[in-house]
Order: sequence, then C-alpha cells, then structure tokens
Amino acid sequence: MTSPRRPLCIPTCIVGLAVGSTLTGCTQFNVDRLRVGHPLRQPGLAFPVEQTRRTDFGIAYFDTGPLDRMDAVVVYLTQDGRVAGKLHASTQRPGMGLGSEVEYQFVGDLDPTLLGLTRTGPIDTLRALAAQLLTPAHDPAITRTHHQVAAGIARLIDQWPNARPPAAASALDAYRTVPDGGTASITVHSDGVMKVGYEATGKR
Repeated sequence: MTSPRRPLCIPTCIVGLAVGSTLTGCTQFNVDRLRVGHPLRQPGLAFPVEQTRRTDFGIAYFDTGPLDRMDAVVVYLTQDGRVAGKLHASTQRPGMGLGSEVEYQFVGDLDPTLLGLTRTGPIDTLRALAAQLLTPAHDPAITRTHHQVAAGIARLIDQWPNARPPAAASALDAYRTVPDGGTASITVHSDGVMKVGYEATGKR
C-alpha cells in the first residue's frame, strides 16, 4: 500500500533518470495532476507533506534533488478549495561544478476569474501575482518558494515588449540565478485560462 503522505510518481521519476538532462521529475508529474477549476481537497496527496506549506492564498512546495535540481511550486486556491492557478519553477545543472550550464523552466496555468483579476491583461495579472509573492511570509520556507516563483514571473515579463516586472522581483537573489534571454510564452485559452512559460539555458 502506498503511503498517503508521499504521492506516487514512479513512472515519471524513472523517465527523469533515464533522460538525465531534461527537466522532468516527480514534482512535474504532481503539478500536472492538478487541474485549474477543480477542487484540491487534500494538499498532502498532491505533494510530500514535509516540503509543503499552507499559505495565505494556497500552498507552497519546495524541494531539491540530484544534479542541483530545484523545484518551487505555488498553488492558488479559492475559498472553496478549487485550484485557481499553479506555477512551477525548476532548475537543474546537468554538468559538474561551478560555471556549468543551468537548465531553467517556468510553467503555469492561471484562471484570472478565480484569482479575482478579471480586469487586468495577462502581463498585469503576472505583475500582480509577482507583487503578492514578494510580500514577506511568516515562514522562511514559504518566502524561499515564493521568491523562486516570482523570479520566474519576472524573467518571463522581461521578454515581453515594453513590459517590466516589479522592481523588487528583479532585485531578488533568485532572479539573478535564472538565465536571461530565454523563450517566453503566454497563451489565453477559450475558457479564459492563461498558460504561461519561460525556458532558458545559460551559465549562472
């Protein structure tokens, strides 16, 4: 029997180990299982309890692994427990030692209606979420997770013409660890859900 405290993600972990340099893993599998607009009744079944924290607007998850891998996840929840958005920042360094290339990926799905941000465009929605993530949290683990995700938002906005992220986000130590000049994307689906992404490889 599988313990409810640790989500089952063996197939994805095996794929991640086989591919090696790709940003796959248990965390991505668990994030993919979350559906925007659907309820999240038991956060402990979504991510390992030890690395998961309740926040003022949802949950935060942070973990590290082999190849200097880092995963930071922020899940936004409505008052009735539905997933209003999910953001996942991941970094790994396949090479050995300082100066080796960093592979970075930031992805997310956001429902502006459930987030209460229907009067803003995509970039302003991201700016508002970044500003929220920069608000000091009571738990250092939450702050660390929020800053990693805010850095991903900031790098995405950097690539957008005539757009700038919140100045405080660009001043984060986490922001300086994210390679710049990557590929950014924002897609708004017919149901209003925004899919966002930023991918980059570089030395940091």
